[in-house]
Amino acid sequence: MNSYKKIQSQNISETGLSFSGFHPPTSNTTYTPNQFFDVCLPNASRGVARLVGYMLRKTLGWCDEHGNPQYEQILVSYNELIKNAGISRDMIRKSIDEAEAGKFIICVRKGKPAMAGSPAVTALYELKWNDAQEYIKDPSKFNGFFAGEGNRTYIPNEFFDVTLKTEPLRIIKVVGAILRYTIGFRNRFGHRRLRIQVSISTLKKQTLLATRHLHAGLKEAIQKNYITRIEEGIFDKEAGKNSQAGIYTINWVDSNMFESTGQMMGMGKSIKQSEKGNGLSGRKRETEEIINQSEKGNDIGQKKVTDNQSEKDIGYIKEIKQTNKTFKQQAVVAYENLLKIGFDKKTSLEIVTFHPKDKISQIIDNQITWLSKRNVKRNKLGFLKKAIKENWSEPQADINESLINNKGSIFAKYFYAGCAGNKGEPATEPTEKEIGVAERYVGRLLKICPDERKIEKWGRGYGEAFKAKFNNTNKQIYISLLPALRSFGDEFYMNQEKIYESERKEREIFAKNAHQKKFETEYNEYLGLTEEAFQDRRKNEYKDFLSFRNEKRKEFFNSPYSCPDEVLKEFDSKNSRIMDFQEYFKKEILDFWGWDQMFNTQKLELIHAA
Repeated sequence: MNSYKKIQSQNISETGLSFSGFHPPTSNTTYTPNQFFDVCLPNASRGVARLVGYMLRKTLGWCDEHGNPQYEQILVSYNELIKNAGISRDMIRKSIDEAEAGKFIICVRKGKPAMAGSPAVTALYELKWNDAQEYIKDPSKFNGFFAGEGNRTYIPNEFFDVTLKTEPLRIIKVVGAILRYTIGFRNRFGHRRLRIQVSISTLKKQTLLATRHLHAGLKEAIQKNYITRIEEGIFDKEAGKNSQAGIYTINWVDSNMFESTGQMMGMGKSIKQSEKGNGLSGRKRETEEIINQSEKGNDIGQKKVTDNQSEKDIGYIKEIKQTNKTFKQQAVVAYENLLKIGFDKKTSLEIVTFHPKDKISQIIDNQITWLSKRNVKRNKLGFLKKAIKENWSEPQADINESLINNKGSIFAKYFYAGCAGNKGEPATEPTEKEIGVAERYVGRLLKICPDERKIEKWGRGYGEAFKAKFNNTNKQIYISLLPALRSFGDEFYMNQEKIYESERKEREIFAKNAHQKKFETEYNEYLGLTEEAFQDRRKNEYKDFLSFRNEKRKEFFNSPYSCPDEVLKEFDSKNSRIMDFQEYFKKEILDFWGWDQMFNTQKLELIHAA
């Protein structure tokens, strides 16, 4: 039994098992309307959320090869909802009525109990859809799920089969909100978010949970492995100037799920057919057949990336245009030469179909000739493949030795490595002119952040950013550092200013947190002594404070939701009491930073180094 089925077969809430993570949203998904997260989850009861989620899963989780749902109308029996949707028997009728009133579902046929002479009739329901063009988030105006194109997300089935079915509403809302804020949003390049920096106030608006229930839901969702908190949020009592939202992500089984898969569209079939034998005589005819098949019916250059494909699949095999017989012969010759060099059939075809057939032979010949000038020590075929596909320029010789390892040279080398996607040591040597221009540019960057260790990172990052900026254009991009600096240099410079300022603030926050933690015991002693003084000298005021604390404690018991024992235990602790004591008498009693400034001899030291 695989991990997904194992999780499905057990109630995590009851068994205490840890969730192993969501599978990437490339298969085993339900194409879910975003309004389920924006309208239904925040406003509906758990029974309604489970009912509507179950119907979405059953309606949109199974589609035929044309994308049409296999079930548009669903027979809803009490036993089925108890077993498969996780709704208790006494809540089913109420949940159905509430879902109908909320315009999430409609009744197609009412159910009837069995009577003398007539069998029972199971009720028939379907999701309510709205053909209006407006995407509605206001529950008072909601009149069915948006039926137009878009405004949907491929949600892993585990959310419906495990989280929604088994967990309390606070966890469901928290996990749903993180799904909505991450893979539920695309940027303008079509990529999905993997993590989100989100404040408690923003999560409250999305989930409509009370603060204590939101904190409990976040804590439990992290403990049960549904989500991961990458970075803790920071609350600054000094008017929130240094507050910082926490960073969260969905816990994925495969954390590299959105990385480029390098899939080659339209190639597998033709190569397999050629290997099996297709009645052609001779290597040349076989080669022609493979290249011809790669041209047929793929429309690779114009093919839209579907949601079932990897989000970053660049589809790098371009459509081979219909050319004359001479050009096709050139492609065949190029393919044969690549096989002789040592490339396999699949890689040879990939390289040949990357450039127009009238240019590919010359490009291959040039790169083979220039390979000896590049001083490649390892994986020459891999290096040559990259050089051919990116049509690298001829390496420049006789560069002044004094320029090889200066700041500008390092920046330029890593710029070209970043453009090529090379994560290792750079392989391209820049020209003297490029080095000189890069030297002056690096000097400007070092005025922002005087740390020469960042030069490699700047160069690679600049190359990656430049390539990404023009990645979606249809133009053939000639990658060169000089025009890149002219067109994009100021933008990158300003981005680095913002990054350095953000890093400076992070260092300052880190230093403050470390300082506060270091002297927390001394500060608590100050509060404890001050509390004792109030007990002796200002008894009536201290009694008012205790009454205030008792009222806060009663809120936990008067809440319609159960209060975890650890929450009460924390509330009753001395540390919690003296913190409340300081807050209650804050006009008279110093907070930590006031105490630190007045009494602490070891002052805060901020780190200004890069």
